[in-house]
Amino acid sequence: FGRGSADVTLGLLGGAGYTGSQVVADTAGEFRGVVALDPKYKGQRRFDCGVLYTDDPSDLAAVQAAVILTRKGDDIADVVPYFTPGTAVADDTHTCISPIVRGELVERGVDLWKAVMADERLRMFPRMPNFRGDNIPGCLLEAIVVLLRGREVLKSPEAFFQAATELGFRAELMRHPDD
Repeated sequence: FGRGSADVTLGLLGGAGYTGSQVVADTAGEFRGVVALDPKYKGQRRFDCGVLYTDDPSDLAAVQAAVILTRKGDDIADVVPYFTPGTAVADDTHTCISPIVRGELVERGVDLWKAVMADERLRMFPRMPNFRGDNIPGCLLEAIVVLLRGREVLKSPEAFFQAATELGFRAELMRHPDD
């Protein structure tokens, strides 16, 4: 991306959900600012500790990078017109953003990526279409980590990330596999 986090405002779409709220807490203070966008905020526009909590998609004009944490990729369809060309967007959804919405993002000049977990020790068979065999969907990663380390790893994001890292899993950004 070519910038340090102190020079980037990060957008988190789905910021009010369980995972989104954890990511908001983890990234607050790590970036120039964080825009937590979610319809659950219902008319709120509140600034707290470097985080803007909002349901107004026009606030996305201020972000240079965004992570999609919504339940489904296409939950972002209505906010696509608000992204500024050049914004780096990581799709961390299942199901992924559809080809139609991905096309709209590309037309806007968005730099689209897919967030995956990887571990060369494992091979998905059959592998997910258009993914490498060592790409692991988040739901499977969670099941593996809980199976091996117990449910207590779900008490906090830190506990889960530590357990996943100790087990050898790593996060990656790859070009969206369907592009």
